[in-house]
Amino acid sequence: MRHGIARLGPGGYAAFRGGQPLKTIPSTPWLPSFGPTTAASTLELLADYAESARNHRSMLSLGLSGGLDSRVLLAHYTRNPDCNIVTHTFGNAGDPDVLIAKQITATLGIQHRYLNDPLPEPLACISGISSYVAQTLVTEPCSSYLKLRYYPTLREDGRILVDGGFGEIARRQYFNRVVRFGRRAVFRRDAPPPSPHAFAQGRDLFARTHGVA
Repeated sequence: MRHGIARLGPGGYAAFRGGQPLKTIPSTPWLPSFGPTTAASTLELLADYAESARNHRSMLSLGLSGGLDSRVLLAHYTRNPDCNIVTHTFGNAGDPDVLIAKQITATLGIQHRYLNDPLPEPLACISGISSYVAQTLVTEPCSSYLKLRYYPTLREDGRILVDGGFGEIARRQYFNRVVRFGRRAVFRRDAPPPSPHAFAQGRDLFARTHGVA
């Protein structure tokens, strides 16, 4: 193991001459801090979005797919007849998320907006992708930058956007931990051993206190 390695995140840089560092300014990666949450506080937060939309005479625009998270959000908001909500989906016309979203909204009679803009020219993407990769600390593939081109259009419509995508990301991380560290306990139907992995925090391999071989 090599120690004393620092990661250069967004805004950080290092200058070298003759193989020796002249100046290094490592930035501190932003990490979210989560307070205690309950089911009631989550529902209250969702209600605040709807209230904010009403106060600003705007619509909630929910990113709808065939996934669990967006459908749960849609079910929550459609229970309230006063909630002014529309939905949006973007991607290829044959993508399952697009097909399922269109089917759901047609069945429920909810306004749905489908976006599938042409790909921008490669040179137009370079500066944006460079910034995106730095800000996400390479936790997202570069291609996911392309989805951002739809948000200015939605914002210009004066809509307040709601997206359940991060729920899927968190759930995937949890199940990956369970598969790696708690597979045998799951097969034994023994719940307590895998439970701590739901809250495990990943370590930054490039922190100052430790490095990689």
